[in-house]
Amino acid sequence: MVSTTSAVASAGGFTPATHAGWWIVTGLGLTVLLLGLLTTTPWAAATAARVAARFDHPADGPRRDTAGHAR
Repeated sequence: MVSTTSAVASAGGFTPATHAGWWIVTGLGLTVLLLGLLTTTPWAAATAARVAARFDHPADGPRRDTAGHAR
């Protein structure tokens, strides 16, 4: 994030650069908020439960090569 804000800062003076930097920080914060809300929905919990069930009960077990080693 520092390099992105620095690149924006080099485009103009200090004051415009700080405004652009705050918009970048705001955008990233909103992205984190959106991902947090999305991953805590009932849909996300159901998806996680389905995936966890697949790990609890593997269909065929680990694959093995001709020497019997797991791949």
